[in-house]
Amino acid sequence: MQDLIKLKNERGAPKPKKQNVDPVNRASIEDIDLGMDKKIIPNTEVGLDENATEEEKLAYLNAKRRERVKQFIAESEEQEKQEKKTIDDFESFDQAKDMAKSISSLKSSLVVRLCALVIASLLSAYITIATDMGLTLIPILTQATSYVFANVIIGLVACFVSYTVISVGLKKLFTMKADSDSLAAISMILSLVSGVALLADTGVVQMKLANVYISVSIFGLLVNTIGKLLIVTRTERNFRYISGGYSKYAAMHIDDEDVASKFTKGALTDFPSLSTSRKTEFVTDFIKNSYSADLTDSFCKIFVPVVTVISIIVGVITAFVYPVEITDTASRIYYALSCAAGTMALCSAMGMMLVTNIPLAKGSKKYLQSSAVMLGYSAVDKFADTNSVLVDAVDLFPDGMVEIVNIKPVRKTPIEDGILYAASLCCQTESILRPAFYKTIKGKTEMLYPVESYIYEDGLGLSGWIENQRVLFGNRTLMESHSIEGLPTLEKEQSYAKGDNIVYLSIGGALAMIYVVKLKASLSVSKALRDLDKQHITVILRSVDSLLSITKLSELFGVKPTIFKLLPFRYHSDYDAQTSYVASMSSPMIYSGRFSSLAMLLCGTKKLQRSAAVGVTIQALASVIGVILAVIFAIVGSFGGTLTATTVLVYNLIWTAITAVVQSISRT
Repeated sequence: MQDLIKLKNERGAPKPKKQNVDPVNRASIEDIDLGMDKKIIPNTEVGLDENATEEEKLAYLNAKRRERVKQFIAESEEQEKQEKKTIDDFESFDQAKDMAKSISSLKSSLVVRLCALVIASLLSAYITIATDMGLTLIPILTQATSYVFANVIIGLVACFVSYTVISVGLKKLFTMKADSDSLAAISMILSLVSGVALLADTGVVQMKLANVYISVSIFGLLVNTIGKLLIVTRTERNFRYISGGYSKYAAMHIDDEDVASKFTKGALTDFPSLSTSRKTEFVTDFIKNSYSADLTDSFCKIFVPVVTVISIIVGVITAFVYPVEITDTASRIYYALSCAAGTMALCSAMGMMLVTNIPLAKGSKKYLQSSAVMLGYSAVDKFADTNSVLVDAVDLFPDGMVEIVNIKPVRKTPIEDGILYAASLCCQTESILRPAFYKTIKGKTEMLYPVESYIYEDGLGLSGWIENQRVLFGNRTLMESHSIEGLPTLEKEQSYAKGDNIVYLSIGGALAMIYVVKLKASLSVSKALRDLDKQHITVILRSVDSLLSITKLSELFGVKPTIFKLLPFRYHSDYDAQTSYVASMSSPMIYSGRFSSLAMLLCGTKKLQRSAAVGVTIQALASVIGVILAVIFAIVGSFGGTLTATTVLVYNLIWTAITAVVQSISRT
């Protein structure tokens, strides 16, 4: 090592001579456009007559002062209001503490709501089931009026603790943006309206002709709250990573079709959907991505209005087709309202909030173990269609996976020269040999020579200029193409290699050194590549190493050759433009820089998309069957007698349980 330092000192580049610079005539200020036209303060006395008396001038100035004071106070109040505003999103690390408190506060309020709804749902369910099944109750609740009144009171309490769900759900329904909140809100409102109406005539309830479905709606609010708690808990977990001092790489989709087509040309049979990543320090739009809309929201935009209309239609049908025991018009109206509420309860799809939030919650724990986060379903919307990923070959070879196992000097080339020239070229060009050379020189990068320019000859190796000498670093074909003499025979090359890889170094047109390099496959990278292959994602590699060919990579990692494409050198500058560092950016997926983590996230979006589709299908099937049952029993006039509140409650709980189990066992 001392020899290397001594050699570097002896060969220090001479300082460039100072050049005489001719004096430059300084421009006159009159010749410079200062751009001050819009910055000149106007005359404050405009509007005041020059011949005005002193009293008029004083009154005018006092009026101006009062106007300025009012303006100052207004500006101060506006600034104070802005300072008191709640944090809408995470915009700087200075807000980390306040944002963490905001998330924790929201979680606490949801826990309180959950506890209240658990009590309300259990009480309402017990009263409903006991009444329908003829079980022992508190004597006063055996009366129909007391039973309906108790359910209405419990329902109102549930509405009070869930007023945000009700108000937001109704607002979104009327603005044609219905979501899962709208489902819970409409079901609750219809069941309460029906319950309040039945208080006017509890005879139809006493005769088991009409039912109170408030207990079903309360369970809908309960499941809705569980889903929201899953979202906030996931957000809280992810925020610890986002706000921490970890290395962050933000996944991004290359939206420029021309660039994506250029990078993937010849590797895909489909329209390119290319993803990559950038190193960054700060991730913006954290809350926006964490609380992003998902597949269920898109489904509910159409589903909620449709099922609401169907419920009303069933109510209208039952107003004309009703049991013979109902004799007066008022009872027919109450019966119709009950059937409309029952239809909505039967088709409430209360498990909709669990469809995406269970897999996302499960996935967030898994991803964090690999130092990665998926903030929300917006990641699926953005990356689920990915069919190619752009990465550097360095990402496939973590530290220790590339090793220089032997060095053979040629002729009289000093070993120090060979190491420094090769290390300088590899460190400048981001070669996979960079970590190996870094260890060889003990991290003393100040010894390296500056590389004046370099190119990578695709599949052959590097060609650069160091200290006015051409340096070649690559395979045998590169040396032959540049007429480098002194190459060993193929037999000798194989004896040097012993199954490993050979890289030649030439300096100034003469062969200088032979390197024997060992490549090892990381288990995590191999698994990641196999996962990408299963998801039909092609890996577009930027490489400057002659060691790496598609065949070699395929054999090394045990995957099909078709999964790889090596990016031509002419596109390397475009690669740098797409993957260069940015101080901050918005992304729903962030990871620590490991290739296996990026592959896990990309594959996770595809798996989550499939599991979400399955979950929505299950809930849609439950609703369709519910609609069919409601229409059939409405037409035959036995809706209330057959579809009791207990029956509808059990029906919904079974489908919700099926959804929860399926989503829990789905792969992420």
